[in-house]
Amino acid sequence: MTDLQVARISSRPLAALFSAFVLLAAPSTDPQATAQDRLTLPFKPEVGSRTGYAIVKTKRRSAGHRLERDLKTTSEAELTLLAENDQGFLFRFVIRGTAATTPGARQPKLDRLLSRMAGITSGVPLVYQADGAGTPLYLINTKEVMQAFRAMLPELRAVVRDLAREGIVPPAERARLEASVQGTFDALTSLSDRELAAVVLEEVRLLFAATGRDFPIGRKESFETETTIPLIGQAIRVAGERRIKSLDQDAGIAVVGIETVYDRTQLLEALAEAAGNAAGSEAAEAERHLQTGLLALDEFRVEESSLHMVDLENGAPLALRHQRTMDLGDKTVVEVTKIRRIRQ
Repeated sequence: MTDLQVARISSRPLAALFSAFVLLAAPSTDPQATAQDRLTLPFKPEVGSRTGYAIVKTKRRSAGHRLERDLKTTSEAELTLLAENDQGFLFRFVIRGTAATTPGARQPKLDRLLSRMAGITSGVPLVYQADGAGTPLYLINTKEVMQAFRAMLPELRAVVRDLAREGIVPPAERARLEASVQGTFDALTSLSDRELAAVVLEEVRLLFAATGRDFPIGRKESFETETTIPLIGQAIRVAGERRIKSLDQDAGIAVVGIETVYDRTQLLEALAEAAGNAAGSEAAEAERHLQTGLLALDEFRVEESSLHMVDLENGAPLALRHQRTMDLGDKTVVEVTKIRRIRQ
């Protein structure tokens, strides 16, 4: 498999739907039961405060013991609390300097393309409304973000032309890569306001998943909830466990663990139905085969686990490690996001 095959982004309707699922599904972790030995973590940020974060994301896809794709992105971000209002808090989040690499491949031009595609909002301020616990509710400057997406397309096309001109990409690969770039652009620019916010604020949503909430100390607590996948529109059951794994009063730090598993049957049915609905007249037969294949999968599981380090004094998120594992028949995709606070 070539480096470009490893890096290629699929533009098939089913792949787009599944990508939307992993980006947009955001199960609630609000507690549904009360018990002793619990702690409500504070969330008392100061207006005007600015915090820097380092973000490292990896995505590995394998079939059996064979690695098919390995991608790593690194970036830094700044989070500023602009104001407090009756809904909660108004934040600005800016990602800077995203760099993507395919470990084992030394192709600076290809890495430049991957970096630009991974850093779709690099340098674009994301102004958003959050609730009282810091969870993003909606994006304020949607038009500005969409303008940044549209400005990105000519740049990506120019990089693809450079890859072809220098012989890094053969003609057939160039056509496929151009289709991937266009497919990514089309998918981003067709998002609703709600879906756009979920995509560009994913790191923020993960970072604030434990702030301002109530958790049991030490023991695990089971919970069930539902999440709606916007592009599919169906509610999916989510089950999980949560707890405060460690509490250091002297250091003023709590470590929270959250684990979730999506209901397999509901998820398969929703994806299969959405794949059929997305098919055009010419692709209907192929999509029906995809529906059948989805429902026949023996191994299909999506689960997430995360560790959150939270400041006990003001509730600020200090660090996060989030892992999403997707078992898709004979393939496994593991995505890991690590975020830590840094000095500015």
